[in-house]
Amino acid sequence: MHLSTSLLSNTLRKPTGGIPRTVEPRNPAAGFFKAPPKAPWRYYVISFAFGFAVGSALEYSVIKAGYYDIMRWSEARKVAKDRMEMEEAVALLEEYKKTGKLPSLD
Repeated sequence: MHLSTSLLSNTLRKPTGGIPRTVEPRNPAAGFFKAPPKAPWRYYVISFAFGFAVGSALEYSVIKAGYYDIMRWSEARKVAKDRMEMEEAVALLEEYKKTGKLPSLD
């Protein structure tokens, strides 16, 4: 088996200078773990502007749709309103039990 094609050999053929070189084992993931190069400043400016524009548009649509008004009338308020209606219904039922006739709902 020839030295340069042997997988077990760690040396190549002698270069023209006559000094043998060693072969470093290849790492197929070497480029994967290397940090990417720093982007130019324009990239960061454009990214910020794009993100700000999209965020502003989303915020405007949320305000326009009345989402914050919906949040104001949240589940806690609905539960409190249901509880008040239930208390009114219980009071009407108690009055019906006392008098024997339905009270007017006006």
